[in-house]
Amino acid sequence: MRLGHFDPPSPLASIAPAAICADATVAGARDAVTQSVALVKNAMDADDAVAAGVSSGSPMPSRLLPRLPLRADGTARSVAVIGPAAVQPASLLSYYGPTGNCGGKMYTMVDAVRAHRAGDATRYVAGLNTTLGDAVPAQLAAAAAAAAAADVTVLCLGTDLSAAREERDAQNITIPAGQVALLAAVAAAAPAPIIVVVFTATPLDLSALLADPKVGAIVHAGQPSVQTLGIGDVLFGAKVPAGRLVQTVYPAAYADEVSIFDFNMRPGPSLFPRPDCAAPYTDCKMGTNPGRTHRFYTGDAVLPFGFGLSYTSFAYSFAAAPPTAVSLAPLAPLLAKARHGFVRAADELAAGGHAAAFIVNVTNTGTLDADDAVLGFLTPPGAGQGGVPLQSLFGFERVHVKAGATVTVYLYPALTEFAQVGLDGTRAALPGRYTVRFGEARSAKQGQQGFLEHSFEAV
Repeated sequence: MRLGHFDPPSPLASIAPAAICADATVAGARDAVTQSVALVKNAMDADDAVAAGVSSGSPMPSRLLPRLPLRADGTARSVAVIGPAAVQPASLLSYYGPTGNCGGKMYTMVDAVRAHRAGDATRYVAGLNTTLGDAVPAQLAAAAAAAAAADVTVLCLGTDLSAAREERDAQNITIPAGQVALLAAVAAAAPAPIIVVVFTATPLDLSALLADPKVGAIVHAGQPSVQTLGIGDVLFGAKVPAGRLVQTVYPAAYADEVSIFDFNMRPGPSLFPRPDCAAPYTDCKMGTNPGRTHRFYTGDAVLPFGFGLSYTSFAYSFAAAPPTAVSLAPLAPLLAKARHGFVRAADELAAGGHAAAFIVNVTNTGTLDADDAVLGFLTPPGAGQGGVPLQSLFGFERVHVKAGATVTVYLYPALTEFAQVGLDGTRAALPGRYTVRFGEARSAKQGQQGFLEHSFEAV
């Protein structure tokens, strides 16, 4: 809104095509995709390997090796790219602005794979007519045959603007039925676990894919639009993934618990009927809001906000002793200056800006040079009670760390992070015991994100 984006004609429309299509601009857009995609599954973890009978001292069979990154040196002689989301029309990709692109190049996942392979050993099969299309036996059979004949299968699933956009609400948060059938056919036919790339702006329930042993890797790509080539850079290891999920991925049942007309972020009884209530609506039960976003969601997330894996591993440690107590004395006068609940940045800086400083060492314990996105979470006293959030993201920093090296990150919770809005709508300092965490716990359990935790008193 500050850019005047919604005031036609938009200033964005006045940017010269020469600037948009300059080599540096196009390269930057492509790199933005490689930075943003999140790797959320990559082969089996240690527990799965043990369950499969692989001892810790024995070499892992190929079916248990990480599916990603792929090798561009011909090891994977043939690749099948399957799914209607792999090749989408421009009308379903371009939300704002012109529907064209530099030189008319609307890169697809087929292009993204071929860009890293010498020769033409890539075959594309749609499998369905559209992302919302019904499964047709002949199309499923063709997709299965392509997967059976390929060394590597990249299956592209997800939704586009035909499923959700302004003036059209998503009907659910599940992968469309036709694509579920396509997944089953392709996974059953492929000789090795498949790679799934998910294209969606809606956080779809990925439970079945995460649990399916025939799905070896999942890359959550969001909607990269015209720079899909950046996904290929991650698949083939030209770039190491460091993206983090910017949404909480809820189970499908979440959509039946709370009405879209219930705007409350916090959990509790809803004033609206459950969305799954059927006509004639005379016996509808009121919904229950489980809370929205990582700050208030009380259920078990399929994947939590901030989740993301890597091709290498990281460890965190404090570079300097963290504080055991912080003073909230500057906070009350700062809140007194707030207007309509908002504190001006200049006022906060004048009051000191932050209440504590945390200096974290990020060590790349793996063998690949890579980026790491360090997330700083704060859990307040009484989390989840009386409207207090379960946690908040107070800061983050993305750094590049060479294999075996250490980079130092400085993260500062702002003074206002120690104030909460009560159920009566007033905002006040909240003293007590806080816990700060660096990293996301579920990613850390897989050994590819660092994790660090510390508690202190705010007085």
